[in-house]
Amino acid sequence: MSGQKILLLGSTGQLGQTLKQALKKDYILTEINRPDLVFSDKGGLKKRIHKLNPEVIINSSAFTAVDLAEKKRKEAEVANFYGPSFLAGVAKKLDSLLIHFSTDYVFDGFKKGAYKETDKCNPLNVYGETKRKGELAILESDCKYLILRTSWVYSHLRSNFLLTILKLASSKSIIKVVDDQFGSPTSTKQISSVCLEFTRKYLKEDFNEFGLFHLSALGKTSWYRFALEILDQAEKLGFDFTLTKENIVPVTSEEYGAEAIRPKSSFLDNSKLLSFIDVDLFTWQAELSKVLKKVDLNSL
Repeated sequence: MSGQKILLLGSTGQLGQTLKQALKKDYILTEINRPDLVFSDKGGLKKRIHKLNPEVIINSSAFTAVDLAEKKRKEAEVANFYGPSFLAGVAKKLDSLLIHFSTDYVFDGFKKGAYKETDKCNPLNVYGETKRKGELAILESDCKYLILRTSWVYSHLRSNFLLTILKLASSKSIIKVVDDQFGSPTSTKQISSVCLEFTRKYLKEDFNEFGLFHLSALGKTSWYRFALEILDQAEKLGFDFTLTKENIVPVTSEEYGAEAIRPKSSFLDNSKLLSFIDVDLFTWQAELSKVLKKVDLNSL
């Protein structure tokens, strides 16, 4: 283990837990989570971070409940905007690197091809709006930063689309899934491996190209096709379901009727990322296969 210090905020979330496992082997890792992670108490939190004086600050805390954000804008803004803005100021003062995670939902989904980092943002919902405000706060802070925009994040932990489908497949005989929204399901393992590589390069003084990067699994699909693939792969691993693939019913976004509007296509272009660091990105199907092997169906 090196003597280099990393601060991880939000280590109890699905991404945070994966990051924690990746980072704790090689670095002195400090975690801050709720109830200690209170961005409204900036004085106390600032004092604590200054005392730690980490080389890298990784922010995996966020308000990610897309539909709930429509009703709880204030809470979403605190986590997704005020928090990153505060951390950028601290990182600037300490000369630390801030690594922050954002979302494909900063786009409106009207582009036919994959989104590049330079494409115009136009979020359709409160979650996307607050995440974009958080990005801008970091971009304008003059701190050293890496913003990793990712999409459709899932893992074998906490709550996400994969675990929801597996749970429903074990208890329902028919479900409806949206088939007109397209993106790239991206595992927290894939995100963490890229974050770890960026961290290593920075701490070895082998990287100073700070900025915003797109990071997602290769390929794209719809939520409906993702659900079909989950059942297909899970059944091959021996999972026993009451739901069959034939009884997963594709519906439109309008028919599904979610609280928040989602972009119809938020496929991300990874080419900038791959030009800066030597890391393997895998297809979303290959990543799904790895994650499913870690799922304990009895714990859902």
